[in-house]
Amino acid sequence: MTHYHEYHYLENIKTTLGRKAHGQFRRAIKKPMTRFAREMARNLISGDIYYPVSDRQNRPGRNHLATVKIAEGRMMLEENCYFANPLTIAEAEYGADGKAQYPAPMSRTRIGKYQVYTFEFDYADVAFFELQLGWLRSSGKKSTDCAIGRFFKACTQWADFRGITVNWSGHKSLHIHVIFEMSAYIEKFGEPDAGLREGLIEHWNDLETMLLQHLDLTETMLLISTEK
Repeated sequence: MTHYHEYHYLENIKTTLGRKAHGQFRRAIKKPMTRFAREMARNLISGDIYYPVSDRQNRPGRNHLATVKIAEGRMMLEENCYFANPLTIAEAEYGADGKAQYPAPMSRTRIGKYQVYTFEFDYADVAFFELQLGWLRSSGKKSTDCAIGRFFKACTQWADFRGITVNWSGHKSLHIHVIFEMSAYIEKFGEPDAGLREGLIEHWNDLETMLLQHLDLTETMLLISTEK
């Protein structure tokens, strides 16, 4: 069943981007919860580690309050449109203005069960957005017969690779999430005492190079990550 508000933006997509894009969005709406989202919902908190989620930009300190609500069944994961990689839970301190303050997220970086590397193209152009949608369209019998599918196949060289999920930001770009499971690494090596964030950024850089190659793009495109 298509809801009223869905009808309006779907019709706008059809008018602006055409029937193929309209079909992609309709199919996505029918299956809003991906395997990735379901798995994340079961692993949002472990001890003092949590995955920040939010229904708005700039939640103070990427705090854990919404995550706790989901874990306790007081909020649905799909009510939130933002998430980030694991952090250490930190309690708020209150200044003279009464506003909650948290230690900087970059100082609380942790390794959770999953590490997600996110990529988006910050380029406001309808034609380029159409190109992005094309990355997900199969040219053959398999769903992997597309640009993102080729990138997926390349990532399977790593045993801890778990998959790729792509979602629309609601504006000018798609968000490409590449997921790795960290359980085996943690069991063998534990968490690094230092340099964790720097190491994760290096891995992001390596994936960026591979992704650009499979999408047949150059580094002149402004590629940004939610983790940078």
